[in-house]
Amino acid sequence: MTTRSVQQAIRIRAKPSEVWSSLVAPAKLARWMGGTQVDSTWEPGSAMTFTWTVRGRPLRDRGTVLACEPARLLRYNHWSVISRLPDSDETRTVITLTLTPEGDETSLEVSHENLASDEAFGHARFFWRNALPDVKNIVERA
Repeated sequence: MTTRSVQQAIRIRAKPSEVWSSLVAPAKLARWMGGTQVDSTWEPGSAMTFTWTVRGRPLRDRGTVLACEPARLLRYNHWSVISRLPDSDETRTVITLTLTPEGDETSLEVSHENLASDEAFGHARFFWRNALPDVKNIVERA
């Protein structure tokens, strides 16, 4: 099966530790993820749940933390109920968020891989185009 990926980056006027907080602190994370509540210990191998609502109906996605290096790297896999695919290693996408200090700024890069359909690719591209500027605004206005 051929898959696609999305890569995007943004520079944020903040230290990596401040950007990191927006990626793992539940209240901040929910602000840039459209209200989605993410539950995880952030330990490698630990489960993640993503709880969100569509038209009043609660939905729950799943994932697993693959790597977590505070203020440097977060990698996890993700299965979405809206994919209509069974939850398996093959149907989970992989998201890598990398933070790199650059002077007074931090570069936040995202790589979203294993997107198996045009719909998944389009959704991921749309999501990250909007989410990264939201992260930037949340961090820089804190």
